[in-house]
Amino acid sequence: MKQFNFNTLSKIPSKFYRYTGLNVGEFLILTEKVRPLWEKFERKRLFRPNRQRAIGGGRKYHIKSIEDKILLVFAFYRLYLTYDFLGFLFGFDSTNAGRLIKRIEPILSKKFKLPSIKRLSSKPISNLKQLREICPDIDEIIGDVTEQEILRPKDKIKRKEYYSGKKKRHTLKTQLFIKRKTGEILEVSPPAPGSIHDYTLFKMTKTGERLPRDNPCYLDKGYQGAKKDYPDLKLFIPKKGNRWYKVSEKDKLQNKLFNKIRIKVEHAILKCKRFKILKQIYRHSLKDYYPRFQIIAGVINFQLRNKENLIPLPIPAFINKEITFSKV
Repeated sequence: MKQFNFNTLSKIPSKFYRYTGLNVGEFLILTEKVRPLWEKFERKRLFRPNRQRAIGGGRKYHIKSIEDKILLVFAFYRLYLTYDFLGFLFGFDSTNAGRLIKRIEPILSKKFKLPSIKRLSSKPISNLKQLREICPDIDEIIGDVTEQEILRPKDKIKRKEYYSGKKKRHTLKTQLFIKRKTGEILEVSPPAPGSIHDYTLFKMTKTGERLPRDNPCYLDKGYQGAKKDYPDLKLFIPKKGNRWYKVSEKDKLQNKLFNKIRIKVEHAILKCKRFKILKQIYRHSLKDYYPRFQIIAGVINFQLRNKENLIPLPIPAFINKEITFSKV
């Protein structure tokens, strides 16, 4: 079996995309953006004041190049393999696979930050010019909540807390907001237990206080009551029928229009869930879930920005670049 590395995999572009979620050109651009941050991280780690070994001593990296290191992380996100199987593919043990992923992730988090929804002023916006000055990159916003199943908690209290009555299983909830025009992900909320209602999560994250007042925002039926609590926001929420109120034909047509607009946030969620780590049962520590979701959302934004400007790059012969001072 050929060793699983960038050199062999990049020669088969269809499989490269299937195993990483990135095409070869995007991967090379991403690698060049991450390389200086990785070298800075290694320099800081190797020359830290409390280091006891001389440079060149200690545990060595089994993967030499930055391309293969990043390939390991994205193969983990895309396929959500166990550390044991990842180690087998790359030629080392599971402990080294987990350790290397933990070292690369903070660098990816730093490089692929989300724009976020933030108001620079608490004063009401009186005209479009002020809106453009405060939020130059934001047009219409669409929000939604997605759920992912987790392992059944051992603690009885946590089992009740994380149990979702909608999904009939233990889940994490995450709230996303995107730009309608470009589909770019603006914000990913910290995960909440599955028992928490969508609108409760909206209030917990204080999103209503940060949304621009003159900016249209489209939400789904789970946000009933938001218009009443935030009358100064331009919220568009589909009408929901109940035993006292029957949805009229006019409301149904309006709901259909809102759904046509809101479908973009469903597409954004789908792009995130193409990475199996956000689709399958999440098996790892919950404290790692939020940074990983943010990294994937940031990479999706990176793909959107480079989609039109991306120039197909020739696949070079594998260049084994090392950081000379670290001897790894």
